[in-house]
Amino acid sequence: MKHKNIKHEGGFTLVELLIVIAIIGVIASVVLVSFTETKARSRDARRVEDIGQIKSALSLYAATNNKFPDCPSGEVVIGGGSDSCIRDSLINSGNIPAMPMDPMGRGNGVAGDCGVSVGVYVYCYASVDGLDYTLKYHLEKAVSDLAPGWHSISP
Repeated sequence: MKHKNIKHEGGFTLVELLIVIAIIGVIASVVLVSFTETKARSRDARRVEDIGQIKSALSLYAATNNKFPDCPSGEVVIGGGSDSCIRDSLINSGNIPAMPMDPMGRGNGVAGDCGVSVGVYVYCYASVDGLDYTLKYHLEKAVSDLAPGWHSISP
């Protein structure tokens, strides 16, 4: 019995190519999700650091002036244009070189967004009498012992 020589061309079948494409897709989605998580955690770490820097500047200001900067208009968004009561006080006194702003919100927002709006990323400050203050900020993910969402701190 004679066998015909069948030439086998080098190459991949359609099924093999589809399997490789599916594997690459799964790997890419895992990397993308991991990268997105890392970016959010990085922004949250910066938020915690920024709030600590503002809190330190407020403590220095109070040590010199025997009160915190007061904002008779109520709560203000730091970096939102209406924050001159805190910005001018801390920068002019030399307690902070520049006011930090949320890495995502970049100061965009109004005082009504502070602590109630989901997805708004701003730093907020309130002190009517100069005896006490409240700083508010929003986290995307859990950082250390802080849960995602709005947080507020006082001296």
